[in-house]
Amino acid sequence: MEPKIVIGGPDCLGFDLNGRLAMNLTDVSRITTAKISSPKEYAEHLAKAKNPLYIVGCGVLMSTIKGKPAIDWCVEIAKAGDLPVCATGDTAGPLAERGLKPNLSCGILEISGVYLTDPNWGGVNGKGQHDWVLFHGIPCYFAERALTTLLRYAPWLKTYTICHRFHHNADFTWHRQNQEGFARYVKFIIEEFQQIRGRRHQCE
Repeated sequence: MEPKIVIGGPDCLGFDLNGRLAMNLTDVSRITTAKISSPKEYAEHLAKAKNPLYIVGCGVLMSTIKGKPAIDWCVEIAKAGDLPVCATGDTAGPLAERGLKPNLSCGILEISGVYLTDPNWGGVNGKGQHDWVLFHGIPCYFAERALTTLLRYAPWLKTYTICHRFHHNADFTWHRQNQEGFARYVKFIIEEFQQIRGRRHQCE
């Protein structure tokens, strides 16, 4: 199968008012942009998802949230939501060291351009193609291309981001935040996911 990935080109380069290259590089047009959402809405949608997926990128290896390595927060998020994990950007080893073995380890362009665009793919857990995908720690220049690819070639997917920047080609994203606001949202999403997991287990 030929990979599907939006690489971009001269027509997709955006610049801010000071002439610097913008982070949200894309060559896709859409009538509506991403919806600014909240951890609570993410959790509400997760509760309805048939086969969610959590994609972790190398950005979590290079940052901290409230003084704690961001990858430690990733482990908490995955466990709180009972989420299968795709590790990208050399995160598989550090996640496993923290007691979270990824279901799949591959590149972000591979998971977005090959697997998630294939309607017949069995998913990282063998339960079928995913319908709810959460991006976290993917460098913005890769994340925008991956989200653009999924927007164009995987209409069955709903995409979400955990990032202090706004990602306009996701379906749901957070507003641009400072470190304090972002840390508060990360803490909230863990709490909201735990509540969803608790209600789910009560029904089983």
